[in-house]
Amino acid sequence: CMKVVSGLSVGIWVPSQRFLTFLPRSKPYLVVRGCVADSEWGEDSPARLLTPIRVLFVGKYEIEHGLDLFVAALEFLRSGAPVGRLYEFDCCGTRDYPAELRSLSAGADRPVIRLHGLLSDDEYRKLLAETAVALVLQKGQGRHANLKSPSKAHEFLAAGKLVIATDVGDLALNSGSQLIMLKDESPEELVRIFEDIAKEPEKYEKIALAARKYSRRES
Repeated sequence: CMKVVSGLSVGIWVPSQRFLTFLPRSKPYLVVRGCVADSEWGEDSPARLLTPIRVLFVGKYEIEHGLDLFVAALEFLRSGAPVGRLYEFDCCGTRDYPAELRSLSAGADRPVIRLHGLLSDDEYRKLLAETAVALVLQKGQGRHANLKSPSKAHEFLAAGKLVIATDVGDLALNSGSQLIMLKDESPEELVRIFEDIAKEPEKYEKIALAARKYSRRES
C-alpha cells in the first residue's frame, strides 16, 4: 500500500531514514523526524531527578513494544536491588493490563508501580508533568523497527523528559546527547541505566534539558 501511494505521489515525506530503503528514490523526499512543537509545555522546566525518581511507561502493552523488557526490569528491582527503592513507575494507556504487571503493581514492595488506566488529555498532561523519565522500548529488531517510528518518543523529548529508548526510527541520531539508548535491549542494561541515573542525576538532567532544546529547534 505504501509503495502504491508513493508511486502516485509527487513527493514523499517520511519519519525516518529507514523508510527510504522501501521507497523509490526517483521521487523528491523530505525526512521529517516527528519533532513535536513544545508550546504546550510552557517555559523550560528541567526534569529534576529527585528521589523517588518517577518513570513513565505508556502502552501499548505488547512484546513488540518492550513489555517483556519492562516487566523483567521491574521484577529485578522488586527482588531486593537497592536501586529499586529510589524509583516509582507510572503506567497508562490501557484498561487491560497484562497479568504479570497487575500482579507486580498489587505488591507492597519497592519500587511502587501505579496503573492509571486510560486517561483524559488533562490527566495525561498532569501525569507527564509529574514524571521525570520516560521509556520507549519498541523492539529494535522487531516487525515495526523500520516502518513505525514511535511518536511518543518525540512527545517526551519535547516535554523535556529523560528518554530511555531502543534503536528504532532515527532515535540513534539523538543517542547520548538528547536521550539514552539501550544497546542490547536487556533488563540488566535497563537496570544499570537506572543505577547510573541515581548516581549522577545532574548529568542526566542536562540530557533532558538538551532534549527540550533539540525539539524546540527542530520543530
